[in-house]
Amino acid sequence: MSAMLKRRQSRAAFWCQRIAVFLIPFFLVVIAGQRWGFIDTPSVLTLLGLGLILILLSLGLGAIGLRQLWLYGDKGGMQSVRGIVLSLMMFAPFGWFGWLAFTLPPIHDITTDKFEPPQFKAALKLRTKGMNEIEPLTSELLNIQETFYPLVTSRRYSTTSDRVFTAVITLIRARGWQVVGRVGTEVSLESFPIDKEGSAPKHPKKPKITIPAKRPAPPKELAEGELLIGDENAEVELGVTYVEAVARSTVMGFPDDVIVRIIEEEDGALVDMRSASRWGIHDMGANARRITAFLRDLDAALAGVAGEG
Repeated sequence: MSAMLKRRQSRAAFWCQRIAVFLIPFFLVVIAGQRWGFIDTPSVLTLLGLGLILILLSLGLGAIGLRQLWLYGDKGGMQSVRGIVLSLMMFAPFGWFGWLAFTLPPIHDITTDKFEPPQFKAALKLRTKGMNEIEPLTSELLNIQETFYPLVTSRRYSTTSDRVFTAVITLIRARGWQVVGRVGTEVSLESFPIDKEGSAPKHPKKPKITIPAKRPAPPKELAEGELLIGDENAEVELGVTYVEAVARSTVMGFPDDVIVRIIEEEDGALVDMRSASRWGIHDMGANARRITAFLRDLDAALAGVAGEG
């Protein structure tokens, strides 16, 4: 009689939990591989897709396990619950980015100046096959950007362009972005040394600002680890400073290219910014968020002298 009452073990519940537990180290390895560079980005994207499939499989098996418990009394209810909870936790980021992809436009290159966007130079050398190409921004894309991201606007500051440049570099360093190019300023970057990873030192020296009597010529040499925007013989725009940097996403560390342009004006400086993703046709709003957050902090750093362009 006891043998007849023996409950079966639900294999669906067993594999639901087993897959969910396996996915924890799986995603940790994928994230570490992207951030530390031992897995190339196309492979990381493929692995993330595979991980999403396994999450959905685990959820499906968990539902089957609960159904078998309800209808037949099979063992494995707690396995199904644990597997479903773990899977839902790992599915949450995918669900969030899926919502962003559904509600935001599929663009990956954002600028504050839709008439004359800052032009990448160093980024052209850094991008390789398979990455998004840096192309001219069409009026259609710019109009879409203006509709969805109205806060992405130029800034005017009633101060010197060198002071603005110093504030820009300070914010770039504070974010851990890697400067890869600059042109058109005499402010020394020795106050902002670059380590091998391109991040800011823990105790940076107090910057020394030099305000020249006339617009200086472009620097002949850059700090170690930096690239010159354009070539040494390129014509430099009078009164214009460019800074290019590589920013990385918070969790995965996906690289995006950023350029800040500072135009010296008679009574101050005009700042424009552009941010473009290297991978994927949809940035999920990341570039717009990056620009608005950076310019908000720049406003705070130059408090009292800011205004929209």
